[in-house]
Amino acid sequence: MIPIELRIRGFLSYRDEAILNFESFHTACISGHNGAGKSSLLDAMTWALFGRARRNDENIIHLKEDVAQVSFTFAYEGNVYRVVRTNPRGKTTTLEFQIRQADGSWKPLSERSLRETDARIRQLLGLDYETFVNAAFFLQGEADSFTRMKPAERKKVLSNILGLEQWEVYRQRTRERIREIESQIENIRRQIEEKEIELAEEPQRKQAVERIQHELADVQKICEAKEAALASMKQTQAMLDGYRKTVVSIEASLHTTRQELQGLQARLKQRTEEQEAYRNTLEKAEEIKAAYDAWQQARAELEHWETIAVQFREQQKLRQQPLANIQAERARLEQELHTLETRASSVDVLRQDLETLEADLQAAHRNLQEVEEKLAQRASLQDELRSITEERTRLETENRQLKQEMQAMKERLDMLEGDTGSTCPTCGQELTEEHRQELTSALRSDGKSLAGRYHNNKENMDTLKQRAQAIQEALRSLDLLEGQQRKFAAQVSRLQTRQEQLLADLEAWQKEGLPRLETVRRCLAEEAYAEDDRAVLAEIDARCQALGYDPAAHEAAREREQSGRTAEESLRVLERAQAALLPLEREIQDLKAQIKEREERQSTLEEDLQQARKQLAEAQEQNLDVEQAWQELRQFRERERALNRDLGAAKQRLLVLDTLRVERRKLRVQQDELALTLSRYKQLEQAFGKKGAPALLIEAALPEIETHANDVLERLSNGEMNVHFITQQAYKGRRDDMKETLDIQIRDGNGTRPYEMFSGGEAFRVDFAIRLALSRVLAARAGARLQTLVIDEGFGSQDAEGRQRLVEAINLIKDDFAKILVITHIESLKDAFPTRIQVIKTPEGSRISVE
Repeated sequence: MIPIELRIRGFLSYRDEAILNFESFHTACISGHNGAGKSSLLDAMTWALFGRARRNDENIIHLKEDVAQVSFTFAYEGNVYRVVRTNPRGKTTTLEFQIRQADGSWKPLSERSLRETDARIRQLLGLDYETFVNAAFFLQGEADSFTRMKPAERKKVLSNILGLEQWEVYRQRTRERIREIESQIENIRRQIEEKEIELAEEPQRKQAVERIQHELADVQKICEAKEAALASMKQTQAMLDGYRKTVVSIEASLHTTRQELQGLQARLKQRTEEQEAYRNTLEKAEEIKAAYDAWQQARAELEHWETIAVQFREQQKLRQQPLANIQAERARLEQELHTLETRASSVDVLRQDLETLEADLQAAHRNLQEVEEKLAQRASLQDELRSITEERTRLETENRQLKQEMQAMKERLDMLEGDTGSTCPTCGQELTEEHRQELTSALRSDGKSLAGRYHNNKENMDTLKQRAQAIQEALRSLDLLEGQQRKFAAQVSRLQTRQEQLLADLEAWQKEGLPRLETVRRCLAEEAYAEDDRAVLAEIDARCQALGYDPAAHEAAREREQSGRTAEESLRVLERAQAALLPLEREIQDLKAQIKEREERQSTLEEDLQQARKQLAEAQEQNLDVEQAWQELRQFRERERALNRDLGAAKQRLLVLDTLRVERRKLRVQQDELALTLSRYKQLEQAFGKKGAPALLIEAALPEIETHANDVLERLSNGEMNVHFITQQAYKGRRDDMKETLDIQIRDGNGTRPYEMFSGGEAFRVDFAIRLALSRVLAARAGARLQTLVIDEGFGSQDAEGRQRLVEAINLIKDDFAKILVITHIESLKDAFPTRIQVIKTPEGSRISVE
C-alpha cells in the first residue's frame, strides 16, 4: 500500500480541511511541536482504512465541529483506490470505497453495509489494523524494545507480534470444552449410580406386589357378602321413600294455604282502611263544595288581571328600543368626550416635542455641515497622494539606474586596482601609474557622488512614504465620515418630516378638535341628544298610565287562585267516594268469607302433616341398620379401589426397572464415547500450548526473520555483521532436557558474541535490522507487501550520534520502500531529509505545509 493523498476535516486536532499529497516526495520528515498533530496523520490513515485510531467513536470529532471526515487515496498492486470515512456527531458512520478507472473517474466498490465494506478493504490489503500497525509503523519508544528484553521475554513478545496469541485463545477454548466434557462424564456417572441403587430394590418390589395381591383377594370376598345383605333391605327402602313423598306433598299444600290466607288478610285490611277514608270524606261534603265555589271566583278575577297585564307588557316592550337608543347615544358622546379630552392633554406634549425637535434639527444641520466641510478636503488629498506616488516611482527608477552605474563603476575600480599591468583593463589602452591613480581617484569621486544621490533619493522616498501613509490614513478617516454624512442627512430628513407632522397635528386640533370638545360637553350636560327617541318614550309612558295596571293586586289574585286549587281535587275525591262506597262494602264481606274457609283448610292440613311425620319417623327407626350397612360396603369398596391402585403402582415400579437397565447401558456407552473425546481434547490442549504449535511456528518464523535481518544488517555494516537466533539452551547441572529461550548472537570481525555485549552504533544497527525484519515477516505472513515505512519518534531516546545513525540507516534501506515517513520533534533531524512536512497547532486547529 503506497499513500497518494490524505484529506482531513474535523478529525482530532484538524478542524479545517488539510490536504497532504505524498506524490511529490519519497522520504519525508513530519515535524512539529509535541501535541501539534503529527501522529494524528497516522491515526487518520488507520481510521480511514480500518475505522480505528487511538480514539474511537465521537471522540475523534474536533470539539468545534459536528462531522469528522478523512479521504485517503492510495496505490496498491497497480490500482489506485480511495476510501472516504465520515462520522457525523450523533449519527451513523458512513464509508465509501472506490477504485480509479482509466478515464480518471471513480467506480464504487462499497458493499451493502459498513461492516461488509470494512471486510472488503481488509481483504484487499491482506491486513487488519493490528497487523498493519505492527508491520508499517515503528511506534514511539518501541524500535529497540524487542532486543532490549530478557531472552525469556523475547519469545513471548515475538509470539504476540506474529499473532500467535490466538493459539492461547484456542487452548483456553479447548480447556473450557474439557471442563464441559468432564462435567458431562461426572453427571453420567451420578445417573448410572442412581439407576444402580434403584435396580437393587427389585426383590423388595416383587414382595410388595405379592402382598398387595393377597390383601386384595380378602377385601373382594368381604364386599360380596356385604352386597348380599343389602339386597334384602331394598324393599324396606322403597316404603320409606313413599312416606317421605307424602310429607313433602302435605308441607307444600300447607305452605300454599298459608300464603293465600296472608294475602286475603292484607286485602281485607286495605279495603277496610279505604272504607273508613270514604266515610270521612262524605262527612265534609258541604265544606268541600263551598271551597270549590270560592276558587272559581278567584280564577275569574285572575283572568281579568292577566288580560290587562298582557297589554301592559306589550307597551313595556315598545319602551326598550327608544330607551336603548338614548343610552347608546349618551355612551357614544361620552366616548367621544374621553377621546377629545385625551387629545387635549396630548397637545401640550406635542408643543414640548416640537421645541425639542427644533433644537435637534439645528444640531443635526451643524453636524452635517461639519462633515461636508471635512469631505471637501478629499480631492486635494487624493491629488497630493497621486503626486507622491509618481515622485516615489521616479526616485525608485533613478535609484535602480544609480545602483547599476555604481556597480559598473565598482567593477572598473576593482579591475584597475587588481591589474598592475601597463594596459588599461577597461579600454585596452596603454596605462601609466600616474594615469591609473588619476583614473582611480576620478572613479571613486564619481562613485561617492552617485552614492550621495542614491542615499538622498532613499531618504526622500522614506519621507514621501510616511506622508503617503498619513494621507491614506486621512482618506480612510474620510471614508468613515461618508457613513456619518449619510447618517446626519437621514437624521435631518427624518426630523424635518416629524416637525411638519407635529405642526399639522396642532393646526388640526385648533380648527376641529377644540370646538368639537366644547359642543360634546354642552350636549351631555343639557341632555340635548336623541330628541326623537325621547318623544316616543314619553308617548308610550302615557299609554301605560291609561291602562291602570296594578301589579300588587294582580299578584294577590294569583296567590288566592293558587291556594284554592286543592278545592277541585277535594271535590273529585268526594264524587269518587259517593260512587265506590257500596261496592267496597260488598267486597269486604266476600273477603271475610274466603278467610274463614282458608283457616279451616289450614287446620286440616296441619293435622295430616303431623300424622305423616309420625309414620316416617317410625319407618326410619326400623331402617338404621340399612344405612350402616351401606357405609360399611362403601368403606370396603374404597379399600378395594385403593389396593388396585397400589397394585398397579407396584407393578409399574417393577416394570420401570427394565427401562432403567436399558438407560444404564446407553449411559455407559455415552460415558465411553465422552472419555474418548476427552482424551482427544487433552491432546489438542497440549498442541495449542506454548510447547505445541506456537513453538513450532516460532521455530519456522525465526529463520525468515534472521534472513531479513541479516539482509539489512549486512548493508548497514558493509557485510561485517550478521545475526543468529538461539531458541533452546541446556540447563546447568544434570538435567538432560533443554530450556526455552531466545538469545541473539552477533557475529562480526571479532567473532560471535551475545547481543548484550554490543553498544552504541553496533547495537543500534542490530535493533533497526531486527525491527525491520519483524515488520517484513509480519506483512508477508498476512499476504501483503511492505511498501510504506513510518517511524513515529521511534528513536527519540537516541543521542545526537544515534540519531545520525538512524538517518544513515534510513538512507541505506530507502530503496526497499516506496514511501518512508519519519515523525519527530527533534530540530537536528528536520533538515536531514529532503522533504519536510511541517505541522503547526493554531487556535483554529492543526495546519500542514510541505517544504
